[in-house]
Amino acid sequence: MKIAIALLHLVFATTWLGTDFYFNFVVTPRLRSLEPSVLEEVTASLRRATTPLLAVSAVLTIVTGAWMMAQLHAQHPGKFSSTRWGASLVIGAVFSLLVLALAVVIDGPATRRLGRLAESVRGRTATSDETAAMRRLSERSVLAGLVATVLLLVALATMAVARYS
Repeated sequence: MKIAIALLHLVFATTWLGTDFYFNFVVTPRLRSLEPSVLEEVTASLRRATTPLLAVSAVLTIVTGAWMMAQLHAQHPGKFSSTRWGASLVIGAVFSLLVLALAVVIDGPATRRLGRLAESVRGRTATSDETAAMRRLSERSVLAGLVATVLLLVALATMAVARYS
């Protein structure tokens, strides 16, 4: 059972970080060169595919990680968190939770507002205020994605080296 949980954790963590990295550092910069009308459709289509994948991967990564940490605490009662190994794992877990919070608190609302705004201007030319608002929301979402990827890389690094601390 331990190995199965560890493998699930690795698969979902890899999916989460890999998808996040690819979307934020490869796809998003390419999307910015598209015409606004095409950009809206392509972005909406990509988000419909990636958002559930990222959400499921994030939740299952955190759940399996918490399960494994609980097992480690049970094996080393009272000591685990005070070791460098335990502290490193806790730091990685905190960074992972920060990414989830960033998605829920900043990126999700920005993306939904951007979608509603884009829908409201469909079929007509956006006003300068609407264009500026869409640009701000888009930039907020892009920045949140980049920060999320960096935080996930830190989480990966701290957990990967934890055993060697």
